[in-house]
Amino acid sequence: MASLVTESKQIPLFIKREDGLSFKQMKTCEISQILQELESKLGPFEAGGVTIAAGGDLFIRPKSKEQQELLLKVKYVLNGRIMVACTQPKSASRTRVTIHQVPTGDSEEEIYDALRSKGYPILSVYRFKTDRGSGTVPTSTVALDFDGLAPEKILINEIAFTPRPYFPGPPRCTKKCQRLGHTSNNCRDATRCNNCGGIHEDMANCAAPPHCINCSGK
Repeated sequence: MASLVTESKQIPLFIKREDGLSFKQMKTCEISQILQELESKLGPFEAGGVTIAAGGDLFIRPKSKEQQELLLKVKYVLNGRIMVACTQPKSASRTRVTIHQVPTGDSEEEIYDALRSKGYPILSVYRFKTDRGSGTVPTSTVALDFDGLAPEKILINEIAFTPRPYFPGPPRCTKKCQRLGHTSNNCRDATRCNNCGGIHEDMANCAAPPHCINCSGK
């Protein structure tokens, strides 16, 4: 059996109030009391690992697998006055990795079918694309979503690939200024060529050497 890619950190958990209210409606001193109560029974959580999620639930990152399992069993907090439910994020049961130098002749559907035929618990395949002139072209980098942990080695039609953890990149303004940190919808700068980074006519057929406007590299 293939070994699996594992992470040292535990999956964070959500604590939701079962009375229809949210932790956003509470006082911070009350939330602090809940955390002190939990840590007195389960041990300290990761430093800085407790926040309030956008929906009003408590978002807690446990320090160990044992602490995680105990948290999932918590039913009441604040000395039994508030009933809660502790759950994992919906994405906790899936792992996204990337593989590189995948021949661009293989479509996403062909990669998916090849992995399924080998028994991999593959959920989805996405090949990254890059802008070229007026269109996009496929790259040799592919993202794979697995049900559970990803294997350490992946075979596609008997060719081996080593998966790497997936880290989403920053937003980039691909339609206008080409810079990082924002999207085209929020861009007020001039439109630049996605090949050389310059401002000129006929950007769709730019023949200049490729040049990155963000790092001044080529």
